[in-house]
Amino acid sequence: MADRRPILFFDSGVGGLSVLAPTAKLLPRAPLVYVADSAGFPYGTRSEAEIAARVPALLGRLAERYDPRLIVIACNTASTIALQHVRAALDVPIVGTVPAIKPAAEMSRTRVIGVLGTEATVRQPYVADLAARFAADCIVLRHGSADLVEMAEAALGGERPSLASVRAALDGLLTQDRGDEIDVIVNACTHFPLLEDELVAATGGTSALSTAARNRAARRAFDRGTAMAGGLWARPRRLHCEECAYRKARARAGAFRPDRNRGALGLHRSQRRRALRQGQITLRQFEMDSPRGRVVGARGPLALLPFALLVIFKISAVHIAAPLHKREHELSLCRGLA
Repeated sequence: MADRRPILFFDSGVGGLSVLAPTAKLLPRAPLVYVADSAGFPYGTRSEAEIAARVPALLGRLAERYDPRLIVIACNTASTIALQHVRAALDVPIVGTVPAIKPAAEMSRTRVIGVLGTEATVRQPYVADLAARFAADCIVLRHGSADLVEMAEAALGGERPSLASVRAALDGLLTQDRGDEIDVIVNACTHFPLLEDELVAATGGTSALSTAARNRAARRAFDRGTAMAGGLWARPRRLHCEECAYRKARARAGAFRPDRNRGALGLHRSQRRRALRQGQITLRQFEMDSPRGRVVGARGPLALLPFALLVIFKISAVHIAAPLHKREHELSLCRGLA
């Protein structure tokens, strides 16, 4: 049965919608929840300590409220700073979005790539580590722009920025030493895909804008969302059922002896109770999936033979004992009359 718990998307503003949109196309039937921390917007101008404390606290309360199956931090700034803190604090699968430096290095011909994000993102050691690991033979130029974030927020409301303002925001990247050689720019902020047309026009079409990060986050959300519950798409659901049937067949054949905590579906007792509360399994499935029910199923119908013989014996004993008791009572009465 499908897991109807939502996939929760989190960002400081509306930029995370660029990640939610491709996920919704991949999972059209999945319940999605989008949360924007408008009170903390923008994250790019805040300190690392503030973000590292704020994001786990907010996601902890959101996890209690919505009980998500998966959380997607659709914000590069929050991911590069607080991703590890969130994973340590919550017992929920977490998917982050980080700058797509690796695919950008694979695309680049001039071996000069740009990283365009918020000020807080581009100065992170995490970004420097990505550049050292996956773009060691490239020159990586970084630039943070809070103005582009504001433009993206306004663009979603219908107020498109002028080409001159976008070019002015890009000057800090393109005017750096060897900035004129950049042929790939990494969108290191989920807000910037909302300005993709303006950014391409501002660079004169000479630079490719890498949006691999949001696509990868959407793909990971799809993979985790389907693999965790196996219920939203036909293929994972069929594989899940085939695995259950295989385990049941092996149990009936006596191929392995089940442990005392897991039933025929391979679920732990706490997992069975949670599945029952959430309506993923019926009460009958819950009872039949108990370890005791699985042991009986593993032995086959002959396991009920001793119980059946015991019931038959008791019934026969009652039928035999009743006439004998009646006969003794009649004999005692006859002796008393005599």
